[in-house]
Amino acid sequence: MRSSDLAASSDRSVRLADLTTAVGADTYLCGTGGLRYLDRRPFAERELNVHVFRPPAAEDLWAGAAKISALWALAAYGPSGVGAAFNDLRTTR
Repeated sequence: MRSSDLAASSDRSVRLADLTTAVGADTYLCGTGGLRYLDRRPFAERELNVHVFRPPAAEDLWAGAAKISALWALAAYGPSGVGAAFNDLRTTR
């Protein structure tokens, strides 16, 4: 999917809700930084969930995650590594 094929609202929350819908997801994973501005109404209107992600305190993939972009983890560990880390979180909570 190319970003140029997507409609882009000037409203950040509407744009994120539209992108979530465009990729066929039913949940938007929101970090602590996005919580400062995220308006949940566009998500509710599209029947999308918003899941707040707070990285665990650890010395591995999550170290410093609250202060850096998710792209860092993808670049450093790859999609399989990040996916495995999320799965580990799901099974340990």
